[in-house]
Amino acid sequence: MTTRTVREDAAGGYTTLAAAIAAADPSDVIDIQQWSTSYEVGTLTIADAGLTISASGSARVDPTNLGAGNHYKIKAASSGDTNHVFTINGAGAVIDGLEILQNSSGTSDEGIRATVDFTVKNSVIWANTNVAQQDGIYVGNDDVDVTVEDTIIFGFPRGGIHGQNYSGTVTQNWYLNSVEITDCGSDGGTNDSGGVLSRSDQTDTRINMYVANSIVASQDAAAAGSLVSFEDRPDQLNWYVERTFYGTAHQVSFDTDTNNTSGAQITENTSPGAGTWVIVPNFTTRPYDLTLVDDADNDAVEAHSVTSFLGGALTLPTTDIVGTTRTAAYCIGPFEAGESAPEPSGETAGVILNL
Repeated sequence: MTTRTVREDAAGGYTTLAAAIAAADPSDVIDIQQWSTSYEVGTLTIADAGLTISASGSARVDPTNLGAGNHYKIKAASSGDTNHVFTINGAGAVIDGLEILQNSSGTSDEGIRATVDFTVKNSVIWANTNVAQQDGIYVGNDDVDVTVEDTIIFGFPRGGIHGQNYSGTVTQNWYLNSVEITDCGSDGGTNDSGGVLSRSDQTDTRINMYVANSIVASQDAAAAGSLVSFEDRPDQLNWYVERTFYGTAHQVSFDTDTNNTSGAQITENTSPGAGTWVIVPNFTTRPYDLTLVDDADNDAVEAHSVTSFLGGALTLPTTDIVGTTRTAAYCIGPFEAGESAPEPSGETAGVILNL
């Protein structure tokens, strides 16, 4: 295993991520240590198994300063089809701490398209083109285990997450933990769209979506009636949803052809579990940085000792996307509000969920 350093200022071994990937061998680590305010423009293919790409220090994504901060950022060119920002064909690849922008005008261009198992964490994947059938992360017709953790995905017209099978026997397991998916699915029913989308027309398909500690919602009021948090076609698909906020006044929570749905909005399965849960602060701008607070306990703000969900399928991250240790209140989505959770100040402080 070799660690390859990327620095745009030429103080490392490589000045671009593309060059480092081209030189990499299986199981190498690419450490992006320094970057400027500019994007690396292009599309990258990860072919080596076990390759880890991680940004560190100031090069790690600053989700409050997308497109401008001195963190590493990459975007596809603005024209042409098959401009997936990342194509992953090397099993076990890891992407950690990057800003990934889908800027292409091509139909079905994705933020990440994969054919193998992989992990993406502590990253922001977004689109600004509103081109039909684009997805944040897409896998089609392949057996995969995909882990998405502490990551924001927004702005993709078809789906934030999209698992699909259109031929043969396929099993996909998607593990979504501490993820925020918003403003996805504006294609509406025409292309079976949604924040988290599963589709198959094959009888020998199993797509399992495990979603925990996450936000799947939309704030696009103009799209009332067309946006769906969770959508599937047809019935060989299983949903396991725990401790997850989904749906708004302008969005359907589930639009499914299956009864294989486990869980509900923020399922409270630990003690004491009393009182009314309040999400603060209210929706404003990205990142939403939502924290779950039990207003019956107020100052106690149940710290929660839960470390795993869904029968052990998912483990609560110990740190959030920007590295803050999760030591205080239970946090929904990729961000931590701080060492101490904000106090609810009545029903106007946030979204009230009576469980």
